[in-house]
Amino acid sequence: MGNRPLTAALNAHLIAHSMGNRPLTAALNAIASEHPSPQPHSRQVVLTAADIDAGVFRQLAQEIQKTAERVTLDASSLDKALVASRTIHKYKRAGESGTEITVVPGVDTIDVSAVDTGLLGHSYFGEKRSVIADMYYLLKDGKPPGQRAGLQERKLGGRMYWPLFLSRLTLRLACFALRLPPTCPSLSHKREKTVYSRSCFSRFAFPSA
Repeated sequence: MGNRPLTAALNAHLIAHSMGNRPLTAALNAIASEHPSPQPHSRQVVLTAADIDAGVFRQLAQEIQKTAERVTLDASSLDKALVASRTIHKYKRAGESGTEITVVPGVDTIDVSAVDTGLLGHSYFGEKRSVIADMYYLLKDGKPPGQRAGLQERKLGGRMYWPLFLSRLTLRLACFALRLPPTCPSLSHKREKTVYSRSCFSRFAFPSA
């Protein structure tokens, strides 16, 4: 990038999943250090099912915040892939919740454990209606958790996080906004899941004005 301004990225949303959080957080940390700017380089940064050491994430969080208008961390206590990763790496992952959920100042932690996250519980960001609906409203309006439907404030050590409990009405409204069938199919078929995920994220990446 050299010294070239990063203004072209100002309207971008960045979404990472699983191990993809490692290069994204490293890149954002480097951008914050090498290209300091009074304005954020991107709009929303969403880190889902983050397979990154929770301690490392806490160290990077302050710098990452400088690169975006808002940073959101989606976590679940039902993510079996992250449980396996923790066993291998010997350290808790940032995308896990439970009693040791990662809550960092300036990062909105959303606990999606109440959502039916499927067999492995690791792909909820692109398959589960509740998570997709909350992400849609986050990217569309840029509102903090306290102003989005279905998020209930909780505190851990004096710091806030938000469990997700979306109502059926909110889900229907999100489906309508995404131009999906009003019944919002259960997406149990693999092909349906793929189409649904691509449909949603094509709209997330390029939100309407």
